[in-house]
Amino acid sequence: MGSHTWYRESIHTAVYLVRDGRDVMVSYYHNFVTRNERDRVSGFPQFAERYLSGRYGYFWPEHVESWLTTGKARLADRLLVVRYEDMKANPASVVGQVATFLGITHTSEQLRLAIDAASIDKMRAYERKVEGVHNDPNKSFYRKGESGQWDEYFTPDVEARFWAVSTNAMRLAGYID
Repeated sequence: MGSHTWYRESIHTAVYLVRDGRDVMVSYYHNFVTRNERDRVSGFPQFAERYLSGRYGYFWPEHVESWLTTGKARLADRLLVVRYEDMKANPASVVGQVATFLGITHTSEQLRLAIDAASIDKMRAYERKVEGVHNDPNKSFYRKGESGQWDEYFTPDVEARFWAVSTNAMRLAGYID
């Protein structure tokens, strides 16, 4: 089992959860500025410039392309692709689909309990239990869990740079035609 793992040949079955790359950048920015002590940025535009230039390693377009080209070709029906936004909009349906794909028998009550256990508040509480309380309560890895916040952060220049490197990945993930 992996999290944030690129596709590799040793993976034989997978559920790939993909999120709009623009929201991924905003999420990564908040995680970066609250938990990074070495490399300071003056704001989102500077972070975006560095991120889109490949300075921070993990690069969303390449990650998506690894799964939705090579991974999809090799795994075929052993790969279930789930969009984050679809899961947020209809959690019972999507979690049920994932359980069925994995061969997990379930009732609607079990789905409800699983969805409740994975709420942002429960995940923050678990994080505090495992990692302890941070000096700054805003340093949680789990921020809002909302979609579409990129629109509040992206300048026209950042958006143009994003599309220059992410169009193929956004198309593969079903965010554009």
